[in-house]
Amino acid sequence: MRWSVRLRKIATVLALGVGAGAVAGLPASPAHAEGPYYFTCRGPLAPGGTVAVNISVSSREPAVGQPLVVQWQLGVQSPLKVTDPYDDRKLDKGGHLAVTGRVYATGVWTGRGTIDATGTEFYDAERLRQPDNLPLGAVANGQVIASNPGTGALRIGSLVIDLAPAESVWDDRFDDAGDFSVEYDGAWSADSGPWAGGETPINGSLQQTSRQGDTARFTFVGTGVDLIGMKNVDMSRFELTVDDGYPPVEYRQVHDAYWDAAAEPRLRETFTAIDGLPYGKYTLTVKNTIEGKYARVDAFRVRAATADNSAASPYRTVCKPPENVPLIPITVTDGTPGDPSEQPTEPEEPSPTGSNGNGNGDDGNGDNGNGDNGGGGTPSTSATPSGSATPTGGTTPTGGTTPTAGSTPTPNQVLVTTTVSGSPRPTQTVTATVTASPQVRITPVGAAATGEAPAAGPSPGALVALGTLLLGGGFAGGLALRRRRAAHAGDRPGPTS
Repeated sequence: MRWSVRLRKIATVLALGVGAGAVAGLPASPAHAEGPYYFTCRGPLAPGGTVAVNISVSSREPAVGQPLVVQWQLGVQSPLKVTDPYDDRKLDKGGHLAVTGRVYATGVWTGRGTIDATGTEFYDAERLRQPDNLPLGAVANGQVIASNPGTGALRIGSLVIDLAPAESVWDDRFDDAGDFSVEYDGAWSADSGPWAGGETPINGSLQQTSRQGDTARFTFVGTGVDLIGMKNVDMSRFELTVDDGYPPVEYRQVHDAYWDAAAEPRLRETFTAIDGLPYGKYTLTVKNTIEGKYARVDAFRVRAATADNSAASPYRTVCKPPENVPLIPITVTDGTPGDPSEQPTEPEEPSPTGSNGNGNGDDGNGDNGNGDNGGGGTPSTSATPSGSATPTGGTTPTGGTTPTAGSTPTPNQVLVTTTVSGSPRPTQTVTATVTASPQVRITPVGAAATGEAPAAGPSPGALVALGTLLLGGGFAGGLALRRRRAAHAGDRPGPTS
């Protein structure tokens, strides 16, 4: 009986050892906090402001194939504030605040070796106009997968902040701001009226040309865009083409702006180009198609249904860590070996066009330069286009393929009939070529926040503890059996004489 009690105690101890080993083998929540570091911000949202930042990593000794999780903890004291909240050209319908914290991984990593922690939050116009600073909000954890055993390090990068207005109007002429710009090719000239009926263009003037083939190009960041122009008896037919800089991915609409009702012009008319694009940087091209008739540009309306830091908004603000921030050493232990062909090198600090209060860049190298791009190292994975964007005006592109990470998009071209006429002018059926594949940002396998970490198997500690339990149980069972046999042998009566 006493031996049975002892066996139960041994089994209990071994079982507790198995439980402890299993817990030790689970991925830990981010620990090993570094900081606080005081980042210095430059840009229109926080000129000269500072924010406290802590960086935490899940482990300094991850195994091959296991994710290394990086967590940003931003101080509650926020330096962010909108300096021109009553500018109805930009913020009268609110805006999306997007924040990306970047860490660079060197040595043993898949993808491009960057770990992005991202977050976005929408603020309505009333909140943007309050005097209180805007909270930075929460950012999702970033992660990267170790592809080979060895030693590496993490280098803390910048905090990139953008404010993308939900809807903004840009005049026919404006100073470059972030990734927003406009240029005219051909015989364009300013026209300030006078105009019949007392109505005037936005800011009193517009750009016009009567030469066939002349173009105007408006570069913007958002999810949709319209041309604001006019209709009149002397107006032309023009093309609106939107692309992301990588033709043949493009969208095209053809509009006829002829209007002969009492020969009175209709100002501030909206001609829709595209809507429902993945958030990103695009160029709208306006092209005059009839010689001797006018194409006119009054302004451009941009929509942003969401936001990220893949391109610079007019409010691009970059917060940089102190220069003496040390590297975080990481040792990757043996595990499932990665692809030996993947040997990435340390990525360079991205440097897209940034923005300060005057529209010039901010990169820490001077007042006018390039700023950090939150999406330069690891593009956002929040949008996986499938050709479902539907431009208005009667054109509905369709597509049957979905571009995948690591592939070159092959657009499906669909011929559709588009007739957008504003007058009794004899209209022609115009065949527009609309490409169904929207902008695609390629995401390397295993990059930050892809969610492509392999399923974690049983931890080594759990397996060792389980083996110990089985071995100990067998040993204890053997001893008990031998003891029982000896006892039976002692109680057995001897041979009779």
